[in-house]
Amino acid sequence: MRQEETRLEQQVSQLIGEMQLLWLDVDDEPGPLSERAYLERNAIGLLSRVGLLSMQPDEHWLGRYSSDWRIAASGLWNLNHVFRRPDADFLERLTIAVERTIGRQLGKTISNVGHKTKSDQLNFFPREGESE
Repeated sequence: MRQEETRLEQQVSQLIGEMQLLWLDVDDEPGPLSERAYLERNAIGLLSRVGLLSMQPDEHWLGRYSSDWRIAASGLWNLNHVFRRPDADFLERLTIAVERTIGRQLGKTISNVGHKTKSDQLNFFPREGESE
């Protein structure tokens, strides 16, 4: 069993090692209203919406067999923010963060990060009298 586990861990490490990744340089203190929290919750909301509305994860992805329907439906292991509606200006703010990281827009920051409101959540099962 341990030998099979080791083989699987090596395959996972190889797959992750082949992924392209951009580490965003977000120079602020962590917290619920920070730039990094804004980027995280909106990126997760955007990525999970893709899984819910169109593409399905690869048939070999273990999350498809999760007992938690939210993992299988969203295509993500992380359940935080999977039903969040991305802010309308998220992609513009993400672009600013990427350009700042690679040195194209030094000093430009994301601003006006608001508090989470009811409308930030997707409502798949609205109650009578409610709308999304």
